[in-house]
Amino acid sequence: MNENFILNVLEVTVPVFSMVILGALLKKFRLINSDFVTVASQLVFKATMPTLLFLTMATAELQFQLYRYLILWFCIGTIITMLACWLFSHKRIKNINKVCLFRLDSEVIAVL
Repeated sequence: MNENFILNVLEVTVPVFSMVILGALLKKFRLINSDFVTVASQLVFKATMPTLLFLTMATAELQFQLYRYLILWFCIGTIITMLACWLFSHKRIKNINKVCLFRLDSEVIAVL
């Protein structure tokens, strides 16, 4: 079991760290700049991530009957949390457009 666990951890962490190191090296050698980062981030968050999420959900084998109440509970909890965050942040932050309440990094990693 320890070998499988270590391999599973490495399957997730090695690609992430290698991309971070690759990005740092490319920036150090001035092959990419902040303009590239802005355009690449927009491409990822507006095109590729929604496509990946859609394709993964479209091909997923869901057993909705078994997890019906759990899914309902998560949906209600997410809506309540989003409303609470929006209400509290709306009162305290001047420019609400620059605030990102939720990032879907953990969900995307779970999907992968």
